[in-house]
Parts: sequence; C-alpha cells; structure tokens
Amino acid sequence: MWCNGDIHSADTEVEVNTGTTYDSNVFRSFTDQKKDVYFTLATRIALKMPFNKLYLSSGLHTALEQHISHTEENLQELVFYGFGRYNFSDHVSFGLQDEFIISGRLGSAEKLTDVTRYREFVNNKLASSFKYEFMAGILTASFGYINTIRNYKGSDKDDWIDHAGEFQIEYFFGHKTSVQMSLEPAKKLYKMDANYISIPVIVSLKRNLTSKVDASLSLGSENRRYNSATQGYSLDKPTVVLDITGNFTQKTSSKLLLQRKVYDSDILTGYAFVSTNCDTLLTLNPRDDIQLILQGLYSRNGYIQIERTDNVFEGFGTIKYRLSRLGSISFRYGYLKRTSNIADGIYKRQLINLFYTVLF
Repeated sequence: MWCNGDIHSADTEVEVNTGTTYDSNVFRSFTDQKKDVYFTLATRIALKMPFNKLYLSSGLHTALEQHISHTEENLQELVFYGFGRYNFSDHVSFGLQDEFIISGRLGSAEKLTDVTRYREFVNNKLASSFKYEFMAGILTASFGYINTIRNYKGSDKDDWIDHAGEFQIEYFFGHKTSVQMSLEPAKKLYKMDANYISIPVIVSLKRNLTSKVDASLSLGSENRRYNSATQGYSLDKPTVVLDITGNFTQKTSSKLLLQRKVYDSDILTGYAFVSTNCDTLLTLNPRDDIQLILQGLYSRNGYIQIERTDNVFEGFGTIKYRLSRLGSISFRYGYLKRTSNIADGIYKRQLINLFYTVLF
C-alpha cells in the first residue's frame, strides 16, 4: 500500500511474508543433528516523510517462527528502526539513527558469526553523524558516534557496551575517483571484565571503472589493546577489502567482496578471530516477472587468542516469481558447511524455503 499524501508527503510501505522451511540441522551441531520443519510469518512496515530540510523514516519488523518438533527453537523477533536527518544548508547535515532489537536468535549478527546455537538478546544501537562539504563534489568530512548495548538472556556475564567514534574525510578526483581516510576508535566493555580499546585506520580508493562497474579497495590496520588479567596484550592486524559491483544490463547484476577483517567472537566472550573471506552475488532477471539469485561464500576464520581455525562454506539459490498484483512467490535452497579443528565447530546444514510475499 503506497500512500502519497500532500499534507505530510509520506510514503508508507507494508510487506507480509509467510512461508515454510525445511532445516536438516536445527541445532547446527555435529553431535546433535536434528531435522525439522517450521512456519514463518513476518511483517514489515516502513514510513518515509521528507520535508523541506528534514527527512524522517522509521520501520518495524516482526517475525514469528513455529517449529513442528523442536519448539524450543521457536522465534519471536522485533526490530524497530528510526532515522532522522536535518540539512542545515546544501553543505551541512546532521543525522540521528536508532535500532532496537528484541530477538530469539542472533539473526542480526554478522553473517560470519561463529555462534552455533541461537541466543536470546536485547540490542540497542544509537548512532549520530555530522557531515560537512568543504567544497561541493570535491572534499567531504564526517564525524560520528555510535553506542551499542547488548544484553543476553540468562547470561549476564556476556553482556557488553560498545562506544565507537568515526571520522572520515573523502576527496574526489572528478566524477569517477575518490580517496577516503577513516579513523574509527572504539572501546568495548564486557561485564566479565575483558575490555579492549581499538583504533582502526583505513584508507580507501573508490573508482568507477566503467559506466557499469564500480570498485573500491580499502587497506588499513586495527590496533587493539586488551585490558584484562587473561588477555593483557595488544594485537595489530591488517584490514583488506576489495568490493566490485557490476550492473551489466537491466537484467544482470553482480557483486564480489574479498576481505580480511577482525571480528569479535559470539561464543567466546572477549575473544576475536581474523576472517579471510570471499562473498559473491549474481542476480539475473530473464523476464520481468522472474528473478534468479545465486549467492556463495567461503571464509577461513582463525582465532587470535586460542588454537582454533574454522572454514565456512555457504551457497544459496533463489527463484522469485511475481504474480502480478497478487504478490510474489520464491523458492530457495541453501547449503552450509563448517569445518574446524574442534568438534563443536563442525556441522552441515541444508535449508529449503518456500515463501509468499505481498507488498501493499
């Protein structure tokens, strides 16, 4: 349902998803591998209100999953999103954003998360940013602050608070090339006293290679100093990111992401791992009413504080068919495999989804 009112200039979007999923390994475990079927009902409401100098948007996402056999894996998820931006002038703007999550699973974590079992949590992320264009289309600087609070159910020692700053300056060489430098200091405080201070420095080169291909290369380093009895040391790890996006035709697009970054562990509180991964996406639209999506991921995750190495393989294929004004139906197959030098990190999983989506 699209509502374009002259009074508030608001756009409203309502989306309803319902479907069935077969999961060959509900608990994502090598020793406790169980299969199950569950039903999903998910809704999304988004509201956008542009004014003269003010832009506001908000969204609400809810999801329910009901398992047939393993009801302990049932999911109730609530995500609220709010964003506001005020343009003081053509060159100066201020933004404020908040994301609040109540979830029965770690669904909003990084896709390379090492967690193998779902964990209930409450998460609130508040971000603010200030952007200034010194010279329009030539030099831009931005400053920001992000505060994240994570509380786990039944495990207070794993709770944490993250304070992160962000300073970026970008210089444009014409319309096709720009150089960006980022400084993102962060301080993470765990309830179990495994705190650290991190200062990542990243330099990025962005280039419009052709009218259909964009690429960016980022090089940097993260210097992290832990402050705890068990982890009283520093680490300095390089960061490398290559991102190539192609829109070859109106019916074909692709994305290739190669990166090496440090991530915080979800199952070992206060620990971290270095992930070297390749993530690919190919989207094909052979007809106006048919879309084919192919996704693939390989990641090698090496832990910093302990002797553990995981290899992650993921592959997904999705076919979507639009039923005119009646919505769309999609079929998805996914295969996931994790190998590790420890038994708890090994598992295989197959997912088969059939979904129906209606956009009002």
